[in-house]
Amino acid sequence: VSIASNNLKDVKWFVESYSLDHFTTARILSEMIDLNIYTLEFAERLWERMKNHKYHRKLPNLSLEECYKNKLF
Repeated sequence: VSIASNNLKDVKWFVESYSLDHFTTARILSEMIDLNIYTLEFAERLWERMKNHKYHRKLPNLSLEECYKNKLF
């Protein structure tokens, strides 16, 4: 069973209590890059658009490239 959320604080208890596989936007985009579905450049543009969206998604204040190369997801 999996859960997808960028709001880590709110889902941490569920992930730990039920041993859930946790997906963040960074993880999903990284997997898309690994599967050659997206290029890093395309995924980075998508990431920046999400970060700059009027709803201010809860994404780390890092580039996707930093998250991807350092496995921060």
